[in-house]
Amino acid sequence: MAVAEQRPLGCGLFSEEEWAELVAGSGPDAQADAAGRRELLEHVRTCAACRAELAALARLSQQVRHVLAEADATLHGAVREAFVAGVVAQVRQTRAGGGAPAR
Repeated sequence: MAVAEQRPLGCGLFSEEEWAELVAGSGPDAQADAAGRRELLEHVRTCAACRAELAALARLSQQVRHVLAEADATLHGAVREAFVAGVVAQVRQTRAGGGAPAR
């Protein structure tokens, strides 16, 4: 299997980890992460490549959130339907004289 070539993010001045911390906001040292984010954001103001990269990452993040929200809604609906169907089946069984289902 061929390994895909990694292109630098933005102009390449900042590492992939620094970009990830900016986008995800998760790192072991919150104070250092905040300083790194400020530095990257200041750079983005003057660098068209990094500005475009940040905009693309923001769009991707928004799309992922949208897909997750749709998946949550779909899953919630499916679980609710299955639960209601199970309750209705138990009620029918009880009314038909089958008694409570065995556990």
